Amino acid sequence: MPIVVIAKPVDEFESWVQTTATEQQKVRDEEQKLLAMNMDMDELMTLGEEVYNSRCAACHQVNGLGLPGVFPGLAGSEIATKPERMVDHLNIVIHGKQGTAMQAFGAQLGLKELAAVITYERNAWGNNTGDAIQASQINAVLNGDDL
Repeated sequence: MPIVVIAKPVDEFESWVQTTATEQQKVRDEEQKLLAMNMDMDELMTLGEEVYNSRCAACHQVNGLGLPGVFPGLAGSEIATKPERMVDHLNIVIHGKQGTAMQAFGAQLGLKELAAVITYERNAWGNNTGDAIQASQINAVLNGDDL
């Protein structure tokens, strides 16, 4: 595997380390703001529909009915409508499902986008659960914490 090494004088290196630490702190601060915020249902559904149509609709179809025998439908499905299956729903979108074509979106989408698309799936096509998933819930699942 090729590697590039750049030698710098000590003062330039220390400046780079300080800049990197400052940038990392900004990222952590932004993440904490995101975890503390609660998006309203309209915002979740609008963003969720955009994410769903660009990432999920190819398999599960725009109408949520899937392709019978190939890709499961989400409209009226237990995983997208039953309160006791909400954690399963979060896990499958975030981590994917081994042995199937369902890929993991946890590393592909941000917390906000994951929360929005799952909210959309739980409230579109007549599912109407009223569940508004938030970034903090996605983060808990990513960290293996209880909701």
